[in-house]
Amino acid sequence: MSKHTITSATLWSVWVTLGKAAPAYRRAIELKPDFAQAHNNLGLVYLRQGLLAQARTAFDRAIAIAPGYTEAHNNLGNVLRRLGLPDDAARAFVAAIHLSPDHGDSYLNQSAHLFDQGKFQEAEAAARDAVRLSPAVPENHNALGNALREQGRLAEAEHHYREAIRLAPDYAEAYKHLAMALEEMGRLDDAFVFFNRHAELAFGAATSRADPPQQAISPANRPAGINPATPDARLRTAFSPATDTLFREP
Repeated sequence: MSKHTITSATLWSVWVTLGKAAPAYRRAIELKPDFAQAHNNLGLVYLRQGLLAQARTAFDRAIAIAPGYTEAHNNLGNVLRRLGLPDDAARAFVAAIHLSPDHGDSYLNQSAHLFDQGKFQEAEAAARDAVRLSPAVPENHNALGNALREQGRLAEAEHHYREAIRLAPDYAEAYKHLAMALEEMGRLDDAFVFFNRHAELAFGAATSRADPPQQAISPANRPAGINPATPDARLRTAFSPATDTLFREP
């Protein structure tokens, strides 16, 4: 199920935000130190809070207790990826997939990791596995679209971005990436519509179609070769092309 609907994952996120989750999991571990799921869930709380070293320790502990715990290997891979340890992250995702070849989230996160490494064909293959296993998860289509777009396969990328939006009409990142693909195809009017929709979802206000911003890209942050006076540069205003962090909660 998509994270864009109100589910137990949403309620869990609120619980974490209120600071109630970590004490509960720590108490569970005090009562039952070999409770692997409690260690894993505590790691997820730490990951959500940006406490990466603590998250890594919690996932390592969960795996030590239950070496076949797929989700803990997958979550460890996410932490190691954010810690800048790509080889260790790759091993964690491979371990998760080896343990559970039908675990779609492991392929999704492996795809994001490979994308970070510039291995776009391999990222595509992992994202295709994620789509095959979980075709109704919009993040899988978004990840596949990203890998295809980086290979210049823009029509295919457009298809998967549109599928992500069909599955989750409030998925802001998919609108942004679709807009970027359309821009690269020279369809600037269409691109601006989807940039506007991304802005509405991400920032709560649309950019005016009639008055595109003129000063969004400062000289210090401007990519080489981009002229801020050109329409395509204006379209990119306030939108970072960085890859999404694909973090999925329980």
